[in-house]
Amino acid sequence: TTAIRKYERRSMRLSSNIIFPGYVFGDGYRELVHRCGVMCVPTEVGGTHPVIVEAMAAKASIVVSDHKPNLEVVGQAAAMFSLAGGSTSLATSLQSLIDDADHRKALGVAAAKRAAQRFSWSRCAERYLALATELVGSKRSNETGRGVTRANRSRVPRE
Repeated sequence: TTAIRKYERRSMRLSSNIIFPGYVFGDGYRELVHRCGVMCVPTEVGGTHPVIVEAMAAKASIVVSDHKPNLEVVGQAAAMFSLAGGSTSLATSLQSLIDDADHRKALGVAAAKRAAQRFSWSRCAERYLALATELVGSKRSNETGRGVTRANRSRVPRE
């Protein structure tokens, strides 16, 4: 959009270290998430975005919008900016990270730890198997007249 292009031009005038790579895949993407100074993921729609989880696993320092699904994924392991605050809020969060290398490093370490605990393949597989087990049990219970009811729904694993 015009607003994004205007923001990109203004940002480039402020610093030659700002890169707007657009879509990047494969080796370039891997290099981007492992070597970026700050990964900015300002999404405001959808649920868990893989780019956030992948950047967390790569120990990237991340800034996300305050969109609820983003905050649920990152917890305290990323910087945040207010969508209502617009570009001013984003600029403040980015500048804070740029100015504090120790904080960037701490966020990266926290992000990698959170990604390993919550989003590792084994953790996701455990959760899927638990859900599948519950659903199979539910199907069997439905055949006998029971099922997942409001009373026993809390047994379905959630996080």
